Amino acid sequence: MHRTVVFGDVRIGKGPWRPDRYNSVTVVFGDCRIDFRQAEMEEVNNLRIVSVFGDTRVIIPEGLSVNLKGVSVFGDRRVKRRGEEPSPDAAKALNINATIVFGDLRIRDEP
Repeated sequence: MHRTVVFGDVRIGKGPWRPDRYNSVTVVFGDCRIDFRQAEMEEVNNLRIVSVFGDTRVIIPEGLSVNLKGVSVFGDRRVKRRGEEPSPDAAKALNINATIVFGDLRIRDEP
């Protein structure tokens, strides 16, 4: 999955879907929401996010291991979980490399 949006919003994963091993989303002047709760994931999936002047929300299922790398300029990156962090040996992992400029990145599990 590769999406690029300028002056608009992107919503991915409203229902069941299958992400690629390598995924990317680029959003300029817009918001992004990616929902992995119903995704049919491989053992390891990679997500590259570039967001300029917009907020990004990534919703993950409980128990999914998340590895977050990247940079934020005039913005914030945060992973929020309701329960305990999954072990590094979890069955499935999502590697996120994010570049956020003038916006926020929120990764969370929610009901």
